Amino acid sequence: MPADHVVQVAVTASGVAWVDGSRVATEPNATAAQARAAALRVVSEMALDGQPLLVHASDGDGAVWQLLVHADGRVEDAAAAQQRTADPAARDVPEDYAQQTRVIVEACKAGRAGVAAVLARQLTDQAVADHGATHPYALQAQELHGAALLQGKDAAGACEAYVTAARGWDGLDSAAYREALHRAYACWQRIDDRASAIWAGEQVAAAARLGGEPTADLVRAALARLDILQAGAIT
Repeated sequence: MPADHVVQVAVTASGVAWVDGSRVATEPNATAAQARAAALRVVSEMALDGQPLLVHASDGDGAVWQLLVHADGRVEDAAAAQQRTADPAARDVPEDYAQQTRVIVEACKAGRAGVAAVLARQLTDQAVADHGATHPYALQAQELHGAALLQGKDAAGACEAYVTAARGWDGLDSAAYREALHRAYACWQRIDDRASAIWAGEQVAAAARLGGEPTADLVRAALARLDILQAGAIT
């Protein structure tokens, strides 16, 4: 199939669907939504790993969408995907997220770290629900949550949030990955409970290994500190 091929999907209100002119097999008395889902499954089977197909989809009511359909069945809005390609770290966030971020930052500045942490957790959950756990919006919210937790003296929680963000950034934005990883390491050093510090250190080391040679020094430093912690000391 040509790389620039646009798959045509048409669905009627009576529950009949076509993909590139071929009728899609559906259950008897299928709804339009069921027929659309069946058509998109057919498209996902046509896609190759790492090479989603662009789909022009139309419904019987006249609604039209431009979609990207992946081999694993994921479906996303084509315009949103194009924006992510132009801005891979998604620094240009929706106004709703930007407004919530401003409120969280102001709460931190006002010394209301507990409130900020709750709001950041809510923003993270919203971003995950809207876009998935590895979307840059969710990863940014995770980092904001980490910052609020750290201000609230919860170094272990902050470390965990930054490790989660680092893992998500790996392979997506190398600079953001390294920044989140170093913040996780800094938070780890503030944990004063030995058992928690050992557990967090193992997570930091595992996240650092994802970076390969560029983060090898940090892996070695993390393992050295873990040896000291496991010997019974906090440094």
